Amino acid sequence: GPTLGVILWNHLQDSAPHFDLGLVLRVGTILVISEVSFTKIHRWMHREKPQFHVMHHCCQYSTVTTSLIFDPEDYLLEFWASKFPILLVLGTDLL
Repeated sequence: GPTLGVILWNHLQDSAPHFDLGLVLRVGTILVISEVSFTKIHRWMHREKPQFHVMHHCCQYSTVTTSLIFDPEDYLLEFWASKFPILLVLGTDLL
């Protein structure tokens, strides 16, 4: 939100922009792995576990708010389990 923007603006005024090819490659790799794993899990749920995914498709007309309706298993599989391949390939520097 705006508060975070003010804090970042305040702390980053002295930083100089630079290009980091390694960062660009990591971000690109993350995007590709994330999309592939999300799509595979999404398709698997349509075929093998429709009971997890039916709530997401319950409305006849899709809107912004209806696209946020998820069964807990659907949410965990699509949005969390699909991130594990990224950790396997790139690891993490958070720990």
